Amino acid sequence: MSPAVASSGLSQLIFIAEQTQSSLALTTLMFSVEACTSLLSVGRTSKMMDLYGHKVMMITGLVLQASNLLLMTEQIQLIGIQKS
Repeated sequence: MSPAVASSGLSQLIFIAEQTQSSLALTTLMFSVEACTSLLSVGRTSKMMDLYGHKVMMITGLVLQASNLLLMTEQIQLIGIQKS
């Protein structure tokens, strides 16, 4: 991974942490959990793509990912986790 890509990813994490007023560790944890669940769901998703088609599954995945990020943001605001 090039330094520019790593720097860009880190700046995105810092931006999201600042916008949600949460710690950088919590923001990193949220994205790590999301990446792990995506990796673990590949087998089931592949079977569903064969059954329903790629376009339907891509749109569904985008909607679910957007909903997940929105819920994570709302959860942080609801439980009151903020940067110290």
